[in-house]
Amino acid sequence: RRPNQAFVWWSRESAWTATYLYRKSLDDFDDYFNWTMTHRRDSDVNGMLYPFVARDFVKTRLKSEDQRKDNQEMEPKIRDVIARKTGVVAWVASNCALTEGAKQRFIVVQQLQRLGVGVDIYGHCGNLTFGSKGFYPTLADYKFYLAFENGVHCRGYITEKLWFNAFYSGAVPIVWGPPKSDVEEIAPPGSFIHYDDFNSPEELAEYLKHLDTNVDAYTKYFAWRWKIPGYYPLLEHKNHFDNAFCELCRFIKGGVNQVYHKTVPSLKKFWFDADTDDCLKMFVKFYPKWK
Repeated sequence: RRPNQAFVWWSRESAWTATYLYRKSLDDFDDYFNWTMTHRRDSDVNGMLYPFVARDFVKTRLKSEDQRKDNQEMEPKIRDVIARKTGVVAWVASNCALTEGAKQRFIVVQQLQRLGVGVDIYGHCGNLTFGSKGFYPTLADYKFYLAFENGVHCRGYITEKLWFNAFYSGAVPIVWGPPKSDVEEIAPPGSFIHYDDFNSPEELAEYLKHLDTNVDAYTKYFAWRWKIPGYYPLLEHKNHFDNAFCELCRFIKGGVNQVYHKTVPSLKKFWFDADTDDCLKMFVKFYPKWK
C-alpha cells in the first residue's frame, strides 16, 4: 500500500443488508480504510450526490431577469405535462421479499391496491413491462411513483427511486423507508408525500384518490419546479451511480490524499452504531400505526 493511496469503503446498500443479507460484521477493518463512500451524509464521499450539488447550485445562482422569465415560462409547460398523465401510481421493483424492508413495502403496496388505488407494478414483483416505450417515458404517464426503499427507517437511505424514477420522470414520489426528516433535508420543499404522515392505509389511499381527482391540489406538488430556479435536473450524468465516483475523483484530483492522512477508527461503529433501531432489527413489526 503506497503512502499516497487512499482505501475507500463503498456501499450502495443499507446497514440491514450488510448485517443480515451479506452477513458482514465489519469487525476486521479498524483503521484500515481512509474514506467512506455511501448514501449517508456523514460519509467522506457522498454516494448519493444529487441533492447536495443542487442545493449549492441554487444558493449561488444569481436570480437574473432572464432566469425569472424562464421560471414563469416553466409553469404552463409543467401543467401541460400533468394534463397528459393517464396512470395513477407506478411502482418498479424486483426485490419482493429478499430483505425485511422489501417484505414490508410489498405489504403497503398490496394494501393500497385492495383499497382501490390504481397501482401498476413493473419488474419481477408485478406483471407489467416497459416495452418499446422505455423506462422514463412510461413512468412519466403516472401521477405518482412509489419511491419505496428496501430498508425500514435506515438513516439517509434515499436512492435513485426518488431522484430519477420519480423526479426525473415527472411523477410525485410517495416515500417509504427513510425517516421523513432525512428526506426533508435534501428534497425540494413540497415535492413529495411521506408514508409516515398517515395513520392508516385507508387515510393514505383516500388522500391519493383526492389528489387524483383534484388538479389544483395535485399541481401543488410541482410548484417547486418553477419556484426554485435550477433545482432540477440535479446532475447531467445519466448513470446515477457515477455520481459518487465523480465526487471521489474531485477528492483525488484536489490532492486530499496527498496532504490529509486519516483512517476510519471503527468501520463497524460508523456503519451500525449510528443507524436506527428499526433499520437494524432482523424482523420488523409492521409499522405500529398500520396494525
